[in-house]
Amino acid sequence: MSSKKFLAGVLVGMAIVAAVAATTFRVGSGANLSGNQVEPTDQTQSPRAQDAPATSLRGGGWRAGEGARRELAEEDIDRVIATARDVNPEWADALEKLRKTDPAALREKISREARKLMGLSMMKEREPKLYKVRVEDMRVQNQIRESSESWNAAKKNGDTAAQELTMKEIEINVRKQVELDIQARGFELVALDRSLKDASKRLQDDIRDREKLITEMLEAIRKGEDPKFGRKPSGMGSSMGGFGGRSRGNDNEPASKPASTNP
Repeated sequence: MSSKKFLAGVLVGMAIVAAVAATTFRVGSGANLSGNQVEPTDQTQSPRAQDAPATSLRGGGWRAGEGARRELAEEDIDRVIATARDVNPEWADALEKLRKTDPAALREKISREARKLMGLSMMKEREPKLYKVRVEDMRVQNQIRESSESWNAAKKNGDTAAQELTMKEIEINVRKQVELDIQARGFELVALDRSLKDASKRLQDDIRDREKLITEMLEAIRKGEDPKFGRKPSGMGSSMGGFGGRSRGNDNEPASKPASTNP
C-alpha cells in the first residue's frame, strides 16, 4: 500500500475516530519491528480472561449487529473453534472435547470469547492478511501475560537471575505487541476511509434515485407488502468498519437466523 494512500486513510480516520472508536475492531496487515516483518508463531499459551470482551455474554449467547442478542448456532460454534485453533491449537482441541462431552458447558465457556472470535472469523474471510496479524497480536499478548506471571514468581522466590532473563523476554514481546498494535490501527484507518467512500457512493445513488425509491415504497404498500425503508446508521457494523448501514430494504429482515436447538 502506497504511503499516500496510507496517509489519506490516517487523515480521514483521525477526523472520525472519536465518533466510532467505541465499536471499532483493530485490524492490521503487517507489523515491522526493527526493520523485520513480524511473522505469526506457533505459541500454545491459553488466552486468559483478560481477553474477554468487557460486556459479559451469558447463556452461550452473543450480540449480533445493532445489539441483537441471539444464541450461538452450531455454525457459529464451528467458526469460533476454527478461529480459536489459529490462535492456540491446544485451546481449540479442549473446546472440541468439551463440545462432545458437555455442549451446554461449551456454550457457557466460549460465550466470554464469542464476540471477539466471531469478529476475527469475519476478518479472516474478508481480509486474511490482516487477520493473521491480529491473531499474532493476541498470541503476543498471551506470551506477555505468561512471562509476567513467571517474573512475579521469580520475584517472590528472590531469584534475581530469573527475573532479569524473564524481563528481557517481556521487553522483546512488549515492543513487538506495540508495533503490531500501531500497524493495526493505521490500517484500520485506511479501512475506514474505504468504508466512507463506499457509503458516500451509496448515498449519492439514493439521492439520485429518490423518486424511484418513493415510488417503489408506495407500490409495495398498495400491494400489502412491507416497504423497503432506508438504511439505518450502523456505525462499525462489520469487521472492517461498515459505515453506511445495511443495503436498502434489509431493515425489515431479522438480524440473524434462529439458533439451532440441537446440542
